[in-house]
Amino acid sequence: MATLCIGSGLFHASMTRAGQWLDVAAMYFAMNALVGFALHVRGIAPFVRSLPAFLVLDVLLAIFKWSLPTTPILAVQGAVVFATLGHGARRGPLPWAWALAPTLIFLAGFGVRDLDVRGVGCDPSGWLYQGHAVWHVTSAFFLWGSFVALELLERRGMGGGAEGGYRPSEAT
Repeated sequence: MATLCIGSGLFHASMTRAGQWLDVAAMYFAMNALVGFALHVRGIAPFVRSLPAFLVLDVLLAIFKWSLPTTPILAVQGAVVFATLGHGARRGPLPWAWALAPTLIFLAGFGVRDLDVRGVGCDPSGWLYQGHAVWHVTSAFFLWGSFVALELLERRGMGGGAEGGYRPSEAT
């Protein structure tokens, strides 16, 4: 998250290509950390063992940032988190509100981001509405809300650590 804050701050303060690279690469890093935590909570990939793979993925996404489409990458990363939150809500350890809120916040921000990228309905110099600013705020709430929900899932027995992950046969 610190990298995301620094990268975004440098980009918006400087409006340089290097700043934009750091801004987007840091966004990938934060999302990958959330995906790694989601896979851990689901019991698919213990975080400590999958960390090297995610670090390599972070480096590759940073290196090839200019040749990769951002929208599908963010969509796939978000889908992994949504699937885990939905699974936790469906199985009972997570209230539906905790699964739906981050998902809906992300989808709303993602939609506004897409409109902003295409130049639809936004005014980059306006003081009231800037699509990119909405994306930043919704992304922050999505990352925070998802992390809190995943942490809640882990505490309520869907954790992937030593317990070996959530087992559907134990659902009540």
